[in-house]
Amino acid sequence: MIDELRSSLKKLLEKEDREGAVNLVLDYLNKDGTSVTELYIKVLVPLLQEWECNYKDKVLCIWKEHIMSATIRTIIECCSPFVNKETDSSGRKGKKGKVVVVCPPEELHELGPRMAVDIFRVNGYNALFVGANTPVNAFMKGLQNFTPDYVAIGVSNYYNLVNTAKMVEAVRRTLPEAQIVVSGPALINNEKARKQIGADIYLEDLQSITLLEKGGNR
Repeated sequence: MIDELRSSLKKLLEKEDREGAVNLVLDYLNKDGTSVTELYIKVLVPLLQEWECNYKDKVLCIWKEHIMSATIRTIIECCSPFVNKETDSSGRKGKKGKVVVVCPPEELHELGPRMAVDIFRVNGYNALFVGANTPVNAFMKGLQNFTPDYVAIGVSNYYNLVNTAKMVEAVRRTLPEAQIVVSGPALINNEKARKQIGADIYLEDLQSITLLEKGGNR
């Protein structure tokens, strides 16, 4: 059923049918018993990773990508009631500690981190999403109020690795007891960058969130 959902959703995204795409996903979540985690890991992430533009005009490719991303963002937000239900039924709500999820300055790709927040919640964490392109000084002020056990930083663009390293340093100074988690496409197959950033834990993908309490990939 997951393969069928992914295939059907891909066609609707290609047609720029936002309403149809949202209704399709909600219908599956309501009737098929598909979990939010399955939806994210087996449907939305692959569609984002595998998307290719067939237009020769690259400007149209940007148009298409933005529309697809906006539709998927809407789908994610519409999943909130299902996230709440799965979180409540797990019996682990907030028991594993507090997590704040953020993107470094100039990083605009936030769909992966946004999905991560929901998976953190379902797996028993009190998770807060700050969002893309977050100024370091504003984030540090917020940390002093939220005082999380984990700070998770998602970085997609390779050019934002320097900003990520600076954010890690700032977190160390502001909240030294917090565990710093990093993830994102910019760090995949990039062990050198992971070491230079100096985080405590590297999560390869959304599925790895379930291993966080065991130390993840250090």
